[in-house]
Amino acid sequence: MNTATTGNATITLNEGLLSRRNWFDWLFAALVVGGGLFAFQRYAAFMDVYEKGILLAAVPSLVALGWFWRPLRALMLVVAGAALLGIASYQVDGQGQLARAESVFWLKYFLSSQSAILWMSVLFFMSTLFYWLGFFQRSGTAAAASGRSIARRSPGWSAP
Repeated sequence: MNTATTGNATITLNEGLLSRRNWFDWLFAALVVGGGLFAFQRYAAFMDVYEKGILLAAVPSLVALGWFWRPLRALMLVVAGAALLGIASYQVDGQGQLARAESVFWLKYFLSSQSAILWMSVLFFMSTLFYWLGFFQRSGTAAAASGRSIARRSPGWSAP
């Protein structure tokens, strides 16, 4: 934060949005922009105008999401890497072969099998269940405390 004094008034200058970015932020932004431009260059002929707009709007949205929610950057990079690994696993001589889903170990047992889809469904259900359990467990005391403080501020409330 910078301050400047002019006469009797002091002006406080806050840091700019871009000055708070570190090297990993810029590397992440470059990877997202590069990936978006590569996808646009490679697949634009197969997209209609709406899909092109979605792709072009997704690039700055993902950069902003990664900049303002920093733990999500690593997750996005891991998911992108796993997706590229899956795409590369289907490739034979530059062409995708769906039959490789039965012969490639990674695809057969982890990525595209029925058991993988079952485990994804079970883990999604379990994560939702544990989220709500944690939410209600923490909110029990928080709701009671906030309820009392709201009640104290309201007119006509009398202490027991």
